[in-house]
Amino acid sequence: MNSENNLQLQTDAFVELVKIAIGTSKGDFDFTALNDADWLAVMEESAAHAVTLMNFNATKDFNHLIPKAIYDRWFKASIKVMSRNTVFANAQAELDRLMTENGINYVILKGVASGYYYPDYAMRTSGDIDLLTDIADFPRVKEVLINAGYEMSLEDHDLHTVFAKGDVELELHKKPAGMPEGIQGEMASEFLRDMAANYVRVTNPAYSRPTDQNHALVILFHTIYHMFAGGMGIRHLCDWACFVNKTHTEAFWQAELLPLFEKMGLLRFVMTLTQSCIDYLNIDVPAWFIKAKKELSDEIFEKVLACGNFGRKQGKYLSDRYSSGNGVRYTFAQKLKNMFVSLCKTNSLMYPILKKVPILHPFIFVWRIIKYIVLSLLGKKTSLNERMKYADERAAVFDKFEIYR
Repeated sequence: MNSENNLQLQTDAFVELVKIAIGTSKGDFDFTALNDADWLAVMEESAAHAVTLMNFNATKDFNHLIPKAIYDRWFKASIKVMSRNTVFANAQAELDRLMTENGINYVILKGVASGYYYPDYAMRTSGDIDLLTDIADFPRVKEVLINAGYEMSLEDHDLHTVFAKGDVELELHKKPAGMPEGIQGEMASEFLRDMAANYVRVTNPAYSRPTDQNHALVILFHTIYHMFAGGMGIRHLCDWACFVNKTHTEAFWQAELLPLFEKMGLLRFVMTLTQSCIDYLNIDVPAWFIKAKKELSDEIFEKVLACGNFGRKQGKYLSDRYSSGNGVRYTFAQKLKNMFVSLCKTNSLMYPILKKVPILHPFIFVWRIIKYIVLSLLGKKTSLNERMKYADERAAVFDKFEIYR
């Protein structure tokens, strides 16, 4: 068997384990065809996509086929993931208690909220806790977290504040990650209005999650962001696949989501993403589905396999978050203008005092630029040149999928 055939066999086996894990396959694949090197490749691919535990659990009916040395490594790695998940589960239980005791409405974004749509939520690995509350509750939430032993990071982020306690990192969000700017952002903000107040309670484990409709936007924005800014792994695709598979018969798809996606210029991408999940992850075909171009759905899956979780399998970002992504090729001066506008818009979000003392705007603006330049020179921030390097590539990809068109 030549190396190309080996690679295809390894890829097919990896994807089959993913499908078993998310409940879209009964495991009809012939795993007896894998040799030691193939199993090693499948294990390493699972680690690169942050599905080590999920895929290991999927082998339970035929794990006797895995060579002992590889099985032992995979088992130990899975135990580490389970231990890590336990740490996050305990932190989340404490967080729910703190928010409930203080009468603060909140929702968990992604993480266990995405895991809710999986056959077993505990199999989905989380890297941190994403918490969204009403902006008016931010001062109280920060006080509650600090009193509970969390330390607040001083690093600047446009839409969230980072807290850490031991091995747990928590992001307190004003808005979901990846929210677009402009009119599309306004439509999304209107749709997600009072998102923290319109929560759904889950009892085991106890936490608050977004409504299904709101969750759709959260994971869609997150998927778009990672596809073009940091690497979209199989876990991101599974989040969308499991969500669609569990909810696609609900009335809100045709009554609310699809009209919104069409207005926002996301309908083609949604159908292409769903097409990829149908073709490669074997999800049910929704009644509302409109067949997408195969070359585009293939391209999504190819990027997923090539990137790995958060781009672990490749050294460069696909693009840069500072391009507008509307299919237009921008000049250097226009890109600088976009960054200037972005800084102005995020100043008020990051520094609420500016609403009371607007005269501080220019001082904060200059301070943020100086701070960014210093951190870039120290290697702690991506340089301006690197951020702009892939802007045209991103614009071309956005144009292809007609995202936000």
